[in-house]
Amino acid sequence: MDRVVSISVSTPYLVEVIYRRIVGELRSLGKEVEVHVEGNTISLPLIEGVVEAVWRVIKTSPSAVFTSIDIK
Repeated sequence: MDRVVSISVSTPYLVEVIYRRIVGELRSLGKEVEVHVEGNTISLPLIEGVVEAVWRVIKTSPSAVFTSIDIK
């Protein structure tokens, strides 16, 4: 089974905002990663560079935005 980073946020609006920020970070690193959105959850495969990009988004966002962050 592939490893996955799963991020749940509090509202559908924030899903779009966080999704765009993660995709922007990944593009700036030159990573081609398929990001999936289902409800209020964003999932992406755990490959080299993904954790760093996600961490940049998390640490620059208010903590109230996120309901859970799982690395499986």
